[in-house]
Amino acid sequence: MHNLRFDTTLFTFTVPDAQITSISFRTDGPSVLVAATDAGRVTVWDLEGKKLIAVMKDVHQGPVVAARFLPEQPVMITSGTDNAIKMWIFDHADQKPRLLRERSGHSLPPRRIRYYGDGTKAGNVILSAGSDRSLRIFSTVQEQQSRELSQGHLKKSA
Repeated sequence: MHNLRFDTTLFTFTVPDAQITSISFRTDGPSVLVAATDAGRVTVWDLEGKKLIAVMKDVHQGPVVAARFLPEQPVMITSGTDNAIKMWIFDHADQKPRLLRERSGHSLPPRRIRYYGDGTKAGNVILSAGSDRSLRIFSTVQEQQSRELSQGHLKKSA
């Protein structure tokens, strides 16, 4: 961790035998950093205590492409080369995450995943766009509200 304002290194975390593919900071309270790797692991670090909280192995079947915390929520979303999106919740006192939901369906890896929400039950969705020319809308409230928008048929006629 590097303080850009003062150009000083505060501390260093090491993830052995893997390359970091994504990092994210928790914004709803506890100072937590997660680092996703190409080895399919996610490491969880306590920034205040400067210590390792957990190593989540085999998060995806292959490299973890992205890991992001939802704004002001104890929820992290990961995506991997297995074309799955997983939601993890940090609701235990020890700050170790547990799997909340898993969504899959893209035939190629998702390239962009974004959370969209206005705080109401009807407005909380996850949007994912993939190289398979599809846009998926996953409701965080009810699975029945999830949708897929696709241009797959246009690729065949092109």
